[in-house]
Amino acid sequence: MFSTQAMLPETIDYTRINDIYDRFGPTPRLCIDYSFDLDMLVEHERKVNKVVSNVTAVQLEQLFKDAGSLDMDTVSHTICLISREQRDDMHSGVVVAPITSSIRSILVKQVRSIERAEQIRLYKLFAKVPGSRAVAGIFFEALAQRYLQEGTVLELIPMVRLKPGQKKKSDSADDEKKPQWYSSHLFLDNVSLEASRQEALEQVLTINIYPSETLEFTEDGPSHIIPDVFYVPEVTNHEALDSFLLLDGCLYIFQFTIGKNHGIKPGLIRFLEKCPGVPLMKDWRFLFVIEPILTLVCPQPWLLKMHELHLYSAVLLEDM
Repeated sequence: MFSTQAMLPETIDYTRINDIYDRFGPTPRLCIDYSFDLDMLVEHERKVNKVVSNVTAVQLEQLFKDAGSLDMDTVSHTICLISREQRDDMHSGVVVAPITSSIRSILVKQVRSIERAEQIRLYKLFAKVPGSRAVAGIFFEALAQRYLQEGTVLELIPMVRLKPGQKKKSDSADDEKKPQWYSSHLFLDNVSLEASRQEALEQVLTINIYPSETLEFTEDGPSHIIPDVFYVPEVTNHEALDSFLLLDGCLYIFQFTIGKNHGIKPGLIRFLEKCPGVPLMKDWRFLFVIEPILTLVCPQPWLLKMHELHLYSAVLLEDM
């Protein structure tokens, strides 16, 4: 330990180390060696972007299959992270996922361009394997974005939560401080929640999404929000949202997920309120786009202003 410490420079740039970790993964060689050699870091970034941006659907399918069987090559190590369903159980099933959210972002953008039928095939292929659900999420998000960009009809159902004074039998005292919202597409086994769900089914909103065009925006946001334009971030793991659309005076904010739990990103309000042309918050509709077989749980955000959001969910690929 003393020898290792003596080899390190006097000043350590922890910000750079954290950035490398977030973008390229938990590899000591990257986080330590490359943090002190910018030329090596730039070269590694170039190689990663080239590999990920040029990977084909067939290569991606084989890559994640090989990773799931622990047969990994250099490319697999660049893209995949292998873990166990139960960290302390060596006999637990293998879980395959993109190594970082940044890599996932590039992959989502890459698979947007492949044929819809191929997107559906790959989504279904990985969705049926519990350890590959994170991989299936890549194809689901790309596919969902494509459906909305090309035009579709969505039925929005309000999400529900326990009313003040109500409590689930399994809730702890801490859970009561963190109300949770539930999607309303499937039966809920809690009596109070199911009653609220039945009320929600009578408040379905149908929206016809046929954008005039699709525009990408940077981290600073669009210069002005134009009605009927479908906005997607240049980087898909945007801090606030996956995409949005101003339609008939309402701002529809889309979040795509096949996970059972998904929160609302804390930067949402801060990002949208600085965009010229955004309507008042009372006209915002936050929409989770999910699988038809899923009941989604969303923790209520701590930020009081976010409690004013109208939460909805809609299912996609219902006919599959």
